[in-house]
Amino acid sequence: MTTSRSMGTRGIALVLIGALALLISFTVLEWYPGSSQPSAVAHIRFADLHQASNFDLAPVLSGAYFGWLAWVLLLLVIAVGFAANVPTQASGVLRILGAAIGLGGVVATYYALAGLSRRNEGDYPLHNASAGIWLALAGFLIAGLGAALGPMRAR
Repeated sequence: MTTSRSMGTRGIALVLIGALALLISFTVLEWYPGSSQPSAVAHIRFADLHQASNFDLAPVLSGAYFGWLAWVLLLLVIAVGFAANVPTQASGVLRILGAAIGLGGVVATYYALAGLSRRNEGDYPLHNASAGIWLALAGFLIAGLGAALGPMRAR
């Protein structure tokens, strides 16, 4: 009995959901709450972290992540996730690669935030994290999972 594979629509749907979550996180949501103190700090978004990572004291990973790496990881997880869900001989390798990119996005997000939080002694990267951070982490995981699902086997 031969088995054929059909397009992985569930995987593609998850890749799209993860990508949408990442886009919303990068462009709309706050990553850290603002302050109501006299020296108030506005709500901190992804673009604000990009500005903060441009200082000379910021670690290289933080500067790269908030400058270009987050966007490249987003594009890679989409491209590889879609390719992993097309029934080809390479889909097995692409499923693994897509899952690795998704996990790599989570790790890069965490360590980029850790690099910036080192300047605030006593803080850790997820201290006071807002929806933007959580949605970015979830987005990379969901898109990576979508890539890992791959095409469905039809009998």
